[in-house]
Amino acid sequence: AECQHREKQRLSDLQVMLNNIYSSKGVLKYTQDYKQQLGCSVRGIKKNIRNVDKELESASMDCLVLDRRYRNFRNNVVAQAHECKFEMQRLMALLENDSYSDNEQDDQDIADSEHF
Repeated sequence: AECQHREKQRLSDLQVMLNNIYSSKGVLKYTQDYKQQLGCSVRGIKKNIRNVDKELESASMDCLVLDRRYRNFRNNVVAQAHECKFEMQRLMALLENDSYSDNEQDDQDIADSEHF
């Protein structure tokens, strides 16, 4: 009777061990699947990051070109505005001058004297 009780206890312990092994196998399989899915996700994210890096590099180059164009445009506009202002001041000086002459050199001298 004692021997049968030990055998039953031993079988019960072996059944618990076997159940634990099956459970461990299930957890291991789930972990492997999760690791594989995580690896796929990480690869996808890395690919997306590379694509974003390429887009940023392209946008950065475009931004530099546009900034250079804008600065050139701005400088041209400012230069043209100064030139226009100078010409308008010269014209105003000619209009305000009571002693208008047909001599272009005299007109230039008057405009230069007003400019400086």
